[in-house]
Amino acid sequence: MSHASKLLLLSCLTCAFACTVPTIEELDKEHPIEKCSAEHNTCAPGSVCFEDQCIPYEGLDCKPGDRRACGSSVGECRPGTELCGADGTFGACQPEVGPVRETCDGKDNDCDGSADNWKGALELTRNHDNSAPAAAVAVRRSSDDTRGTLLTLTSEDGKLVTRTLGADGTWMQAKTFAHPQMSFKMPVLAAHGDTVAAAWLGVKSPVGTEPFVHQVLLTLMDGSGFPITTQVLDIPHVEPFDSSIPVQQLRVAINKSHVLVLILAANKSFAVIVSRNLDAGSRKGPIALGTVHPSWPEDRWFSATVGGKGEEFLVAYERYSMLPSGGVITKSNYTLTITNEGALGLEHLINNDPDVHSPFMLPLQGDPWEHTVYFVAADTSSDSSWIASLRCQERGCAQQQQEFFSYGHRIRRMQLVAQPGAAIPENALLRWQDSNMRSHALTAVTFADKAPSYTELQPPGQPTLSESLIVMPDSIHHLLYNQDLPPPSTVSSLAVGFSVTEAHVLTFCNP
Repeated sequence: MSHASKLLLLSCLTCAFACTVPTIEELDKEHPIEKCSAEHNTCAPGSVCFEDQCIPYEGLDCKPGDRRACGSSVGECRPGTELCGADGTFGACQPEVGPVRETCDGKDNDCDGSADNWKGALELTRNHDNSAPAAAVAVRRSSDDTRGTLLTLTSEDGKLVTRTLGADGTWMQAKTFAHPQMSFKMPVLAAHGDTVAAAWLGVKSPVGTEPFVHQVLLTLMDGSGFPITTQVLDIPHVEPFDSSIPVQQLRVAINKSHVLVLILAANKSFAVIVSRNLDAGSRKGPIALGTVHPSWPEDRWFSATVGGKGEEFLVAYERYSMLPSGGVITKSNYTLTITNEGALGLEHLINNDPDVHSPFMLPLQGDPWEHTVYFVAADTSSDSSWIASLRCQERGCAQQQQEFFSYGHRIRRMQLVAQPGAAIPENALLRWQDSNMRSHALTAVTFADKAPSYTELQPPGQPTLSESLIVMPDSIHHLLYNQDLPPPSTVSSLAVGFSVTEAHVLTFCNP
């Protein structure tokens, strides 16, 4: 007898007699429920015994108790089975091992048939301002997190947008920075643990005969791309301050207590130091670093890193000078130390060879002033280059340079990557172009103990000078680049707002 029949009987007994009413348990003992089992299936036709109950399965998606195979055995994946439950639907695949994010470990983690492989470049944005290179940085979310997060900052339709790259290869948008009267562009990022310094240029269009207004802005955010302070600090970029002078390049670095902003304006280059609480009263600068001439190359070089004690900043840059006689422009490479208080420390001339470029400083851990500077030297008589190094101390740099790496092509620009605490650079991104080539090529290099390994990069389209290499804590490499804006095929396409995909991220592993 069913529970409903028992309750009906109980109700009738209650209404008809004034005697003691039996309980459900007592009725169960007198009239036990008929139960089913795999050995004794007493269910009516059209029903199936599942978990000791007879369940009608007509109209259900599957018959309770049925199983089917699921999952994949490709790569690191392992199949399992799905069980049809009492509600007539299949449950989770167990004990399946499913696809996960690809990792540089020689295994096919995403189960696509290839190990350490990503299919093509990931589209970052279609609305990216081609004149404002995108920025990206590897963020360590915690001290024991070996994977980290890739955080990007792009200029789109005059706004700034932060995104993080998910494990499934999709972009997760976080925060948008906008101003009703100002267009934001030229973003730069630097990370210290889970704290990220973001700087960018704000440009306000002129009203009437007034000039353009240029402002350098700075804020802090976490590894998810969300601000951790309400402050957005205005950074002066000339001295005396003149907001009409254009800004051409920005760099930013962050240590455990302060942020450094490097600014290349149309007339001079400057450094500004500010504490991490973004207190305007703690701002030191702008500090003039050198004069700028309009005819100098557009890809003039700055690089900034944190000193050996994690407090002061190290800067390497190319400086151009005009000789008084004849107006000849000469180029030199310099290194400079800047304290948290904004004081300029040691400045060293590395060399004044016009074929030397892309200086990069790596500190000696525990020493605030000792560091090694790396730079590219080219052989003008052939298409070959090498990376050289000099050890610099408080009294100056060594006279004899050491060869760190040789390359059989003409390197036009180099970016070195070193994880915190590394003794030597671990990776390099080389833009090279031999004399017989019409366009440049990109090569990523990993410096191993025995011999360097190479990855020739062929991203879709033609990258501009803004490409950058980001190496994650788990050794996954990301190439961030702008694709050149192709000319529209018809005039009508301009009328409707011609748009192309411009900012991309190419993910790869070095062998």
